[in-house]
Amino acid sequence: MNPRVDVIVERKGVVLFPSGDSSEKDGILNPASATGLDGIFRLFPRCVAAGNVSSVGKVELDDNTGTYVRTGFALVPQGIHEIREGGHGTEDPRITYVKPLNKWIMAYVATGDHNGHSGCRIGIAVSDDGINFTRIGIVQMREQWNLPENNKDAAFFPEAVFSPTGELCLAFYERNMAEFPPAPGEHWVEPILREPFSNRQSIGLLYVPLASALKDIYTLLTPTEHAVVMCPDESWGGVKLGGGSPPVRIKEGWLSIYHGIDAIRHSDNHYSIRYSGGIVIHDAEQPHKVLFRSPVPIISPETADELSGYVNNVVFPTAIRERPDLGERIFDVYYGMADSKIGMFRLYLLAHCRKNGQHVRQI
Repeated sequence: MNPRVDVIVERKGVVLFPSGDSSEKDGILNPASATGLDGIFRLFPRCVAAGNVSSVGKVELDDNTGTYVRTGFALVPQGIHEIREGGHGTEDPRITYVKPLNKWIMAYVATGDHNGHSGCRIGIAVSDDGINFTRIGIVQMREQWNLPENNKDAAFFPEAVFSPTGELCLAFYERNMAEFPPAPGEHWVEPILREPFSNRQSIGLLYVPLASALKDIYTLLTPTEHAVVMCPDESWGGVKLGGGSPPVRIKEGWLSIYHGIDAIRHSDNHYSIRYSGGIVIHDAEQPHKVLFRSPVPIISPETADELSGYVNNVVFPTAIRERPDLGERIFDVYYGMADSKIGMFRLYLLAHCRKNGQHVRQI
């Protein structure tokens, strides 16, 4: 990897609070985003009703007034894959306009009953207009990959890339949900910290041959290759790493804002958890090659809305909007704030580079 990134992060504050409607009783968070055929930019947030039941909403941005207007739902829980006892639904979507398919692809977390096993899987829905989405099913992992059954944090790359074997493919993130049960009286993070970094929840890539996807959209559900691209390490994000925003193209390669989870040990030997965000840049043609990875987070919980909520100390980036109207290499990044609200920060990716790491300036 070649460290070479300087950024400015400008917090813009909360853009969506829970409305008071029953569908958002327990929060509005972790949105996808898309600009539809009608030219309107939309957020597709996770709306959490009582009992931890999640749906994917639709919210339009009026760029003239800067107001966000709720217009209904893109997905509500249905079928066994999205319904179970004790919390279920359609969660944490990411949307990418995939140019070779001329479709918007939503990857989301289907939390329900999966062939008798309660848990989370990657669901896929597609759209011809970036507004209305139709499910095509649940992603199936190959047995030889030895991945845990539960998986989440998927997001597609916008263009075809080459897989590790050299096949032209569509690629998308995944985050295996390896579990290490705690001993009685332990915090859930303690057994994870005893594991080597390579065993902890990591960011991987799944590949679907482009030729197959062009013939049959349902082949998105049966990827043929898998590669682990980022594991936790000692710098930050040592507990878990997960995909965040869909990648966007910059001159260096593919840029995405991912999340990492750290455990903070206190003087009384109790732990708290912190979710932060960082930058990853993938090679433009072979995204399993990581060119840059943030040595420190670009954003961590600091404000009251990030520090306190349904889950404290959470910054969870999931959507990115390029802003060429404001200048080159400027992006609006939308993120979940403490699993309760949605915030936005403006990211300025500076043209100059550093030889000794990433510099982050906040304004």
